Amino acid sequence: MVYDNPWGTFLVEARDVLEKAFKLAYPELEVKIQLDKPPSREYGDLSCSACLSLAKKASTNPMEMAEVVLKHTSLKDSSFIEKIVVSKPGYLNIYLKDT
Repeated sequence: MVYDNPWGTFLVEARDVLEKAFKLAYPELEVKIQLDKPPSREYGDLSCSACLSLAKKASTNPMEMAEVVLKHTSLKDSSFIEKIVVSKPGYLNIYLKDT
């Protein structure tokens, strides 16, 4: 499949995957996913820091929250996401597939 805007599609996929995972893991929280470019590729192509600001509301710590969210992610319909990993102090780092 050919995409007009692969980076834009990657952004949409990443946001959708994380929104679904947060809703499954913490349905009581209202989460607005903001994705940022990390300082180094070692931390992925995109990074989400939502767990850093939301953990207190969920009575947990950011690392635990990120691990729970990660367990609720599904990449089966993703064309562009290779993997999502957790890094300290509670970031969700998203890696673009090499194609």
